[in-house]
Amino acid sequence: MDFKICYPDANTIDSVIKVKSLEDFKAEYFDLGEGIGYWIADNPFYDDGFNFFKGLVKSFPIVKDNNAEGNLDPNPFDTIHLPDWTYKNICFLLRDFYLKNVESNMFDPQIHEWGNVYYKERAKPISCWRIPHVDYPKGLVGNLWFTGHDLVDSCTKLYKYEGTVKDSLYDFQTDKDHPMYERWSQIADKPQRADAWFNMSDEELAQWGFKYMGSAPSVEGKMTMYRADISHAAVISSNVDFRWSHTFAFSDDFPPEVRMGDLELRL
Repeated sequence: MDFKICYPDANTIDSVIKVKSLEDFKAEYFDLGEGIGYWIADNPFYDDGFNFFKGLVKSFPIVKDNNAEGNLDPNPFDTIHLPDWTYKNICFLLRDFYLKNVESNMFDPQIHEWGNVYYKERAKPISCWRIPHVDYPKGLVGNLWFTGHDLVDSCTKLYKYEGTVKDSLYDFQTDKDHPMYERWSQIADKPQRADAWFNMSDEELAQWGFKYMGSAPSVEGKMTMYRADISHAAVISSNVDFRWSHTFAFSDDFPPEVRMGDLELRL
């Protein structure tokens, strides 16, 4: 039996990889206008924690082969998932950062993680899901970069959606009277897998109601953060053969009295 022993393990992780306090977690905000923006922070660990954590994540397998034929997962990347003992303190740091910098109240809080692994030769995304998306109705998302790339080759584009979003769905996905509803239904009802990675142009996305606001970079050892309700899309050029990041998220919900009011979010 060829079992692997990860280091650090569940017994030693808190002594080997120490997550920074909120006071020591420094981040710079980049305001793109109209309520859209992002932060760039140093990695969330003290000392050599980043390299230890990178090695730890590498010891876990890809658990979702999202580019396999017949797999309809919207995520275009191969996916790693980690046990909660590896990431919970990072998500708690994001929670505290959110409560200090975005909103001081929370309802039904949850933490999440997923790793995004891109191999140029394997990437065959489902075409309709290359459109920008939101991760959660409320909260904060942080991408920790294990590889670094020039901005022209790799970034996360952020958009302002000039329509309504409800339960993380755009109005063109749910409103039969929306002028783009039929077009969306045509491409989403029978999803087609592309032959290779591709990026949708800002001009094409403008037809769907997305206004390009700016791009968050992919810098090894840094974490880029943005509100979970901001529309975004990964952009990768043909110059990139391999890209690797891990996403951590804190989400919460609207209180019952708000949800009962059938509030539609305008991003």
